Amino acid sequence: MSNVARVAADSTLYHLSPRGFWARFRAIAAVNDQISTGLPLPSINRFPPPASRPEKYSTPATKASDVAQNPYWKRDVRRAYPRLSVVTQPELSSLLIEHSAAQAVAAPAEKKDVPAEPPVAVDLSVAIAAVAQNRKIYSTANLPPTLPVSRARWAPELTQRSSHKPLLMSTPPPSLSAGLSAQAIADAFAGHERIYFDRDSNTWRYEESDGTEMEYDGATGKWVALVGEEQLRLQQAAYSVSGVDEETPAAPVLARENKKRKEPEDYTFATPQAGPSKRGKKDEERKSKNTAVFVSGLPVDAELDEIVERFSKCGVLEEDDDGDPKVKMYALDDGTFSGEALVVYFKEDSVFLAERMLDDAELRIGDSTTVMRVAKADFAHKSGGGSHSGESKPRKTIDKKKASRRIVKMQKKLADWDEEDGFGPSLADDELGSAPTKNSRVVVLKHMFTLKALEKDASLLLDLKEDVREECSTLGEVTNVVLYDKEPDGIMTVKFRDALSAQACVLARPYFLNCYPF
Repeated sequence: MSNVARVAADSTLYHLSPRGFWARFRAIAAVNDQISTGLPLPSINRFPPPASRPEKYSTPATKASDVAQNPYWKRDVRRAYPRLSVVTQPELSSLLIEHSAAQAVAAPAEKKDVPAEPPVAVDLSVAIAAVAQNRKIYSTANLPPTLPVSRARWAPELTQRSSHKPLLMSTPPPSLSAGLSAQAIADAFAGHERIYFDRDSNTWRYEESDGTEMEYDGATGKWVALVGEEQLRLQQAAYSVSGVDEETPAAPVLARENKKRKEPEDYTFATPQAGPSKRGKKDEERKSKNTAVFVSGLPVDAELDEIVERFSKCGVLEEDDDGDPKVKMYALDDGTFSGEALVVYFKEDSVFLAERMLDDAELRIGDSTTVMRVAKADFAHKSGGGSHSGESKPRKTIDKKKASRRIVKMQKKLADWDEEDGFGPSLADDELGSAPTKNSRVVVLKHMFTLKALEKDASLLLDLKEDVREECSTLGEVTNVVLYDKEPDGIMTVKFRDALSAQACVLARPYFLNCYPF
């Protein structure tokens, strides 16, 4: 066989066989290179059944097991398999019936043919009728027959039971379905003589014959037994401990109350701080909060008053001992303003609002040359302790009484904060029908669409509402967005969860240029 024919023969093998160099190596090194590897190719030959191991066989791998080199027409043993004969149940039944009914036939004489008589069909109607007319072995109650005895069958005598004490609970009152209205419940209980309405507890009650009461639960539609004061006292007495006063609070409660009395409130911090630690434990350092924002890009002619007015819209500014707002304007070496400033707020939440609303906004509304950048102040270079020279600066002493009075004053100012403090942009009375309130949660957006645009594209209504909701969700939780498709001014309203988010939306002038609280 030539090499080409051998390669063609190898490609048709159903078992794995080496190729190239390993085929030549096997032809030289193998004892018998005609023996197959015994590893079938399932994708070409067959798909093995689940959980089988096609590489393992009970017979050794020989040339005879290779389907390609030993086809079925060379295996005569397959043709020698006996053919199975199957007899079904109907065939067996007919065979037994016919043989039992057939008459015996005498043996034929020598060299004489006897014609076979045709079988006679058996009529089973007589046998079926005989079986059906047999007397039943069991009685009508499907019980086995009883033995014939002379005495009569014993039957128990039913006598009236002796009188006993009635149960404490009488017949329960009628139950109703859960979730009924008050009028439906009153109509259902109107004709019952034992049901009455208790005005003290504002519930329906049922009085049993022994004096106990039950209360109707409208949520579940069931009657619940009431526990009287006497039963409650007996139950408490059963679980009471001698020598212990039940009216005295527990020891942990007393310890907390005594601790609150001993610890004075410190007003030197904007937020309440924990009291002094227990003896024997190291006092933990109070974590200072960053309430300052760093402003850059301010115009060189910016004044302190306009910076204070602009940034006070986002929260109450921190004040120093003299009552002035803490706004630091940085100067260059020549003494001119550098365009950078540090603004300190009283609350940390104001930092987030200022960074969100005033970043990339105009200091003077309408003047694009006064765009400023606002970011949270970073004091990381001071947290390491000490200056760049390695010498630590002395800590500034604070007058706690003066600081406490200042904090109380600012907290009161924060509680009384109204529109006069500059929360939100100032709007003229002719532009807005009435002055906006601090608690307003609805914002009106004008000129958001045109009627012609809605007529051309009906899907604009849904797209615009979705875009406005998505944009306003960045300012706070939105509860409702309404688009008035008949208004020529293109009016939309956005309702927020809280008033602070509505005021933040008013400050977002770059996106909503015509919005105001309603």
